[in-house]
Amino acid sequence: MQFNALRSAQNNFNLIRLLLASLVVLSHSYEIKVGSRLTEPLTRWFGTLSFGDVAVECFFLLSGYLILKSWQSRPEALPYLWRRLLRIWPAYLVCYGLCGMVLAPNGALRDGADFAWAPFVAGALTFGQPVMPPAFAGTFFPGINVPMWSIQYEFACYLLVAALGMLGVRGSKVAWLGAVLLWGGLFAVGQSGVLQPDGLAAHWLGKSFIRMPLFFLVGGLYAIYAARFQPTFLKVCGAALMLLASLQHASTAHLGLAIFGSYVLFSMATLKSPFLSRASRLPDVSYGLYLYAWPFSKLAYHWWPDQSPLVNFFSALGAACAAGWLSWTFIEKPALRLKNLY
Repeated sequence: MQFNALRSAQNNFNLIRLLLASLVVLSHSYEIKVGSRLTEPLTRWFGTLSFGDVAVECFFLLSGYLILKSWQSRPEALPYLWRRLLRIWPAYLVCYGLCGMVLAPNGALRDGADFAWAPFVAGALTFGQPVMPPAFAGTFFPGINVPMWSIQYEFACYLLVAALGMLGVRGSKVAWLGAVLLWGGLFAVGQSGVLQPDGLAAHWLGKSFIRMPLFFLVGGLYAIYAARFQPTFLKVCGAALMLLASLQHASTAHLGLAIFGSYVLFSMATLKSPFLSRASRLPDVSYGLYLYAWPFSKLAYHWWPDQSPLVNFFSALGAACAAGWLSWTFIEKPALRLKNLY
C-alpha cells in the first residue's frame, strides 16, 4: 500500500466525496422509511452513528482541509469569499428553487396555504432549508429538503476561516490547534452529560453548532501539518481499529471519528492506485448528488410507499447522480469560471 504526499495534486478527494454523498442517500433511505435511524445499517451494527453522520462529518473534514488550502493560496477576504460563494451558492440556489416550485408534491403549493414569498426568499439568502409549508405533510420528516441544514454550517465555517485569517492566525499552528482543542473540549463536555445543560446551552454543546466546526477545524489541521502527514499501512490499520472501538459508545463515537477517522480518511485520499486515479477524474457530481437526493428519495416513497429502503436508495441515487451531473455541467463548473473576476 503506497500513498502520495497530502500536498500532492494526485488525490482521491473527488471519488471520496462521491462515496460519502452516496452513504448519505443510503442512510436517509432507511430513516425516511420508518421515521428513525433504528433500522439504518451502521446504527444497527454499532448503536451510535449512522452512515449519514459519518458521511457529513467526513465532508466537513475534507472541507476544512480544502478551504484552508484555498485561503492559504490567496489570503484575501473578498476574493476568498467570492470563490466560496461561487462554489456553493449557484447550485444551492437552483436546487432551492426547484425544491419549492417543482419537486414538492402539488398539494404543498397548489392551494397556496400558508406559503409566503418573503420567508421563502430569505431562506435562499441564508443557505437554509426551503421555507415553505411541509411538502410531505403527514409523513416522517415532512420537509422537502431537510439535509440542506448543513449548507448553513458549511458557509459559517468559510466565514470562520476568513475571520481567523484576518486576525492573523491562519498560519499559526498553535492557534489552530488551540481552536481544535477548545471545540473538542466543548463537544466532549456536551457528550459526557456532566453539566447536563438545558435550553440554548444544551443545543450549543450537544448539537451541530459545536460538532460541525470541530470537524472542519480538524480538517484544517491536516492542511497546516500536511508536510508531516506520512501514513503507512500499519498506522492506517491501527487508526481504523481505534475508530471501530470508539464507535461502540455514544460518548466517544464522534470524537473517535474526528481523531482516528480523519487519519483513515486522509490516508485513503492519498492512496496510490491506477483505478483510483482514473475514478477521481469523473465529473464532480457529489455536491449536486447531496442537494437532490433527499427530495428524490421522499418523492419515490410518496409515489411507491411500499418499496424497500434498498430499492429507494438505488432509485434516488440514480436520479440524484443525473441531477448532480447536470448541476456540475451547467451550473457549478460555469460558475467557477468566474472566480478570477475578483
